[in-house]
Amino acid sequence: TANPEPAWAAGWAFPVLAIAIFIALVAVLFPLSAVTSWVRRSSTSTALAAASPDAPAQLHSSASGNILIGEQPAFRIAFQWGGIRPEEPQVLYRIVDADGRTVQEGELPFYSTLPSLGGYVELTPDVPPGWYEVSMTVKDAAQPDRLVPLVNPSRPDRRPVVAFTRLAASPATAGSTGTAGDAAPAGGVALLTQTNLLAPVVRSTLGVNIHFGGAPNAHVQPLSILGVRWIRQDFTWSRIETKRGEYDFSSYDEQVAGLAKYGIFPLFILDYGNSLYQDGAPRSAEARAAFVRFAVAAVAHYRQYPVIWEIWNEPNIHFWQPRPNAQEYATLAVETARAIKAAYPDAVVVAPGTSGIDLGFLETCFRSGLLQYVDGVSVHPYRNAAPETAADDYRKLRELITRYAPAGKGVPILSSEWGYSATNVSEREQSNYLVRTWLTNLASGIPLSIWYDWINDGTDPKEGEHNFGLLYPDFTPKPAFAAAATLIRTLGGLRFDQRLAWPHSDDYGLLFTGPNGAATLVAWTTAASSTAGATSTSSTPNAGGNSGVAGIAGSSRLLHIASTRPLTALDLFGRSTLLQPKDGQVNVPLSNSPVYIQLRQPGEDGELPNTEVTG
Repeated sequence: TANPEPAWAAGWAFPVLAIAIFIALVAVLFPLSAVTSWVRRSSTSTALAAASPDAPAQLHSSASGNILIGEQPAFRIAFQWGGIRPEEPQVLYRIVDADGRTVQEGELPFYSTLPSLGGYVELTPDVPPGWYEVSMTVKDAAQPDRLVPLVNPSRPDRRPVVAFTRLAASPATAGSTGTAGDAAPAGGVALLTQTNLLAPVVRSTLGVNIHFGGAPNAHVQPLSILGVRWIRQDFTWSRIETKRGEYDFSSYDEQVAGLAKYGIFPLFILDYGNSLYQDGAPRSAEARAAFVRFAVAAVAHYRQYPVIWEIWNEPNIHFWQPRPNAQEYATLAVETARAIKAAYPDAVVVAPGTSGIDLGFLETCFRSGLLQYVDGVSVHPYRNAAPETAADDYRKLRELITRYAPAGKGVPILSSEWGYSATNVSEREQSNYLVRTWLTNLASGIPLSIWYDWINDGTDPKEGEHNFGLLYPDFTPKPAFAAAATLIRTLGGLRFDQRLAWPHSDDYGLLFTGPNGAATLVAWTTAASSTAGATSTSSTPNAGGNSGVAGIAGSSRLLHIASTRPLTALDLFGRSTLLQPKDGQVNVPLSNSPVYIQLRQPGEDGELPNTEVTG
């Protein structure tokens, strides 16, 4: 028989039940982000009930990323009161698009959770695909002249706005879409097969740097929607081998398995030193041998997954301790790559992941025999200039590789880390640069492009490292996320075909084609006198005709496409415009913001139209 209920339990039953109901109510009606934010803040100050009279209220997004697909309906925005707690909250909102145009505004009903904590509103955006911000104003209807101070702590500027993006319900072209369940490459890593080196499918070339470990959890949905194939992260030796000869990979296992379900796979950086053998980088024979054993064990452990293994991160700068030394690094890299290939010939190994394209450092590595054992040369082409300037650096590096590579072996260049911080450029320009970075790499024959970074690492607007991400810390999208998702959804299943021959070297027309006949042209120019961002000449989103195509101040370049039928164009953030022909051609003003023009739909036959640029 069951044990009788103890006497004390009966007395506690009702209070425990009441507390459980209260916790469940708060969890459902009040977002976890706001509650945890309050808990974090209360550890360094007084509780919310004792907030300063001047403390502003806070906005918190309670949707997972505010990334809407197709006609996905409302999402919730929560408010956490500060020093002013309105008796009758009146919430006004305004939605603006990436060009700063108001596309929707009004007043929203406010739903209280607990009057002393705050509440939420639900917003149903009636907008086409694109990137947007919702600005909020809160008044107290009981005191109409009083505005409630409001901030968003996840934004570097702390403005009371929440970002969201709407993506088209289905991708513009057939092929890989980046949705959940996308299949893994058959037969292991497809990236570096000969076919993919010569003509890579766009999606298979793209990835992001991450800094999270363990189960991917909140990262899975936005990563899978984004549609990248690869994530790059540190695979830290000292974290895995804390006792000599014993390797614990468990902190990575859950992440690798979780992301693999979505067709996302790791580029692991074998790094850094381990004080069990030597302080700093492994320079002694004993430390190098231990590093090699660790690397081979890692490859063996993850044999069932497609993994790219990169030997170290930026050894030409301070990441090689106590000071950078090309020959020391080359010795370690050759020993490591040789051992991995001896044990697992089909493993994909790349190196050295230099900061910039450091030809002197790279030549030392090549002279030491590194190209005999690696499948690719990885570099980080950071620069203060526009992405297109990397093409000449790639050419010089390719010449160096040709000089030192074994006869008959093609060794590709990989861009395993590159990004632009929104501390140094505007967020709009960051989104332009991301797309142009990936497109420049594809046109330069680079079969892997890893964007740095996945999510902002902080909220300080003056700290560059805090502002490389595609997402804000609350997982809401920056403009760069929408731009990256648009590129992948538009070109994901296509292959780069050619750069069209136009008169001006600063005009870019990249043609992408698919086996089903689909053909998309991506066009932009760097000739404009301003690179601050494109401004649409249309006042109506999704306007018909050519007026909806973005142009930029100072650019006089005009693309002419010979066509007697309308063509569909997508702007940087996926907004669609139907381009009407006039006198047998469609005219498209070029800007520094790439535009996607669908020249041929899947299943269509016939010659591609002629193009010309004037101005």
